[in-house]
Amino acid sequence: YEDTDGSMWASTGLMTVGGGTRFQREGGVWEIAETLTSEDGIPKGKVRSIFRDSDGVLWVGTEDNGMALIDEDGIRVISVDDGLSHDEVKVYLEDGLGYLWLGTRDGITLLTRDDVQEIQ
Repeated sequence: YEDTDGSMWASTGLMTVGGGTRFQREGGVWEIAETLTSEDGIPKGKVRSIFRDSDGVLWVGTEDNGMALIDEDGIRVISVDDGLSHDEVKVYLEDGLGYLWLGTRDGITLLTRDDVQEIQ
């Protein structure tokens, strides 16, 4: 995922302890600028998706443990217990109202600023 500052976030299904890495270009060479793992508070497991919304919130979706939202207040985890259609979040789309649409293994979830709704 290319972030708003031109850096690149990457994750692979091989990161079994959970994590995402941000790369920044320095003098024509991509260098590791930051790595997020479960030790930082994101859910354990393989990271499947990374997205930054228009408010600057970083969203990190895992294979089976929900997703984390990371902002100036810290890290918050959202899972099926909070209304996700599945704990594997694969893709994000932010609409013109600032709502976040999530594609999961079992369907679509809509996140508004105040609510999490599974779409049937």
